[in-house]
Amino acid sequence: MSRTIRCAVVPLREGRHTLEPEVARYLLRVHRLRQGDAFIAFDPEARVEALATLVTDHPKAPVCEFATPVAATLVSTLPVTLLQALGKGDKIDRVVRDATQLGAQRIVLCQTERSIPDFAGKQRDKERRYARIALEAARQSGRGDVPVLEGPLALTAALASVAEASLKLAFHAAGESNLRQLFSSLPAAPASIAACIGPEGGLSDAELSELTLAGFSLVRLGSFTLRTETAAIAALAAIAEYC
Repeated sequence: MSRTIRCAVVPLREGRHTLEPEVARYLLRVHRLRQGDAFIAFDPEARVEALATLVTDHPKAPVCEFATPVAATLVSTLPVTLLQALGKGDKIDRVVRDATQLGAQRIVLCQTERSIPDFAGKQRDKERRYARIALEAARQSGRGDVPVLEGPLALTAALASVAEASLKLAFHAAGESNLRQLFSSLPAAPASIAACIGPEGGLSDAELSELTLAGFSLVRLGSFTLRTETAAIAALAAIAEYC
C-alpha cells in the first residue's frame, strides 16, 4: 500500500489556489504528482487539514483544489516543554526532528555554562532551519501541528518561561529516582511538564542548584551516560508512557 502524501500549505483555504514554489517543488519533483493526483494538505499553524487534488501540473503555476479544511487528525497531546541545552554539530537538528515526532509541544533552546554555542551571527538562519526541520518531521510523522520553537535563552530565562509547569524534571545521573518512581508518587497526571536536558559536558553544580531552587526534580534515565541528543529523545519517549 502506498503511503499517503502529506504537504504543509499555509494558509490552508478551501477552493482552487496556485501552489507556492516550495510546495510545488515538493509535490511535482519529489513525489512526481500529476494532474488528478490527490494528497493531504495540512496547516500546522491552524491545526487543520484537507483533501487536495492537483488540477493543473504546470511546473510554473500548478493549481490545486482544496476541500473544506477540518481539524487535523493527529496533533500533540503531550504537555511537555523540552528545555534543551545547545550542542555542537547537528545535535539540535536531531533533537528538533525527533522531539517533533514524539509530540513535544514546545522546545526551548538554552545557553548553559558548558554549551557549545553555534549561533554567532547565524541566529535567523538557525531559526529558519529548525522551523523547516520541525515542519518536515510533522509531515513525515502525520502530525498536524508543530512545536513552538524558542531561544536560545540563558538558562535563568528558560527556567522562568516554565515557572508555571505542574511538573519540572531535570535529567541527570545524580537523580535519586527514575520516572517510574516519580510518576507513581503523583496523585494525578500533571497538566504540564518541563523537561531539562543538559549539554555534552553536563550541567554545572551552580546550574543544578538553580534548577533545584526553581522546583526541578533530578531524575535518572538509566544506568548509562547518554549523549545529549539521545537523552532528550529517551526522556520524551519515557514521559509519553505516563501521559
